[in-house]
Amino acid sequence: MCRKVLEPDIITYNIIIDGLLKVGKTELALELLEEACSKGLKPNLITFTSVVGGLSRNGKVHEAIKIFHYMEGFGARPNAYTY
Repeated sequence: MCRKVLEPDIITYNIIIDGLLKVGKTELALELLEEACSKGLKPNLITFTSVVGGLSRNGKVHEAIKIFHYMEGFGARPNAYTY
């Protein structure tokens, strides 16, 4: 039987990161964000909005602000939902 190896794309990472943030696993979510970047995937507005919101909801406002400024380097412009 043939076996395929699937590589996660940024959408897959977005879903997992968002889920981790919803259950308070902020450190693991940030590790996955770093992993995605190290694999050459480009985080998008959805990625950053999820991370900024999740960090804020979990009381990590300082980290959320750092990510907010970091997103500018990826060309992701915040929208009303991000704020």
